[in-house]
Amino acid sequence: MAKKTIYFEIREKLKQDDSRFKSRMSASEYLGIGEDRLGDIETGAAIPKPDEIVSMVRTYNTPGLYSHYCSQVCEIGQEYIPPMAAEELDLFRVTVKFHNAVQEMESLQEQLMKIADDGIVTEEESESFQSILDSVDSLAARTTALKLWAHKNFNIT
Repeated sequence: MAKKTIYFEIREKLKQDDSRFKSRMSASEYLGIGEDRLGDIETGAAIPKPDEIVSMVRTYNTPGLYSHYCSQVCEIGQEYIPPMAAEELDLFRVTVKFHNAVQEMESLQEQLMKIADDGIVTEEESESFQSILDSVDSLAARTTALKLWAHKNFNIT
């Protein structure tokens, strides 16, 4: 049996409410992706290209695919983009996590200023500095989640 990718699962879920996605052939017309190519993407036989992801996001209204693609498929993104769970695209969770990340960064500002004061990060400061960088990553991920939520629900980019 063929592997079920996130791309297949999204179309399968959407077809319940939208007849445009009831078949791979029909979906391919709206996506501007050939039916065979879409089949390869949906079964994991092919890796989607960035323009195909953009088409899926726009057509399916699934901005979370950007995060998935960047954090799971793109070599550069795998280094810099943290994966995001689908449930993180709920406004309440996004807002609470964003608020907590901002609060954490505010509490670390003074510590960062002390580390940066002499222009170098000493060996003694390196653990604290890494903790600050981890918090920066967390804030970046929460900011991305908030932007993705806005894009999905209000088409705000």
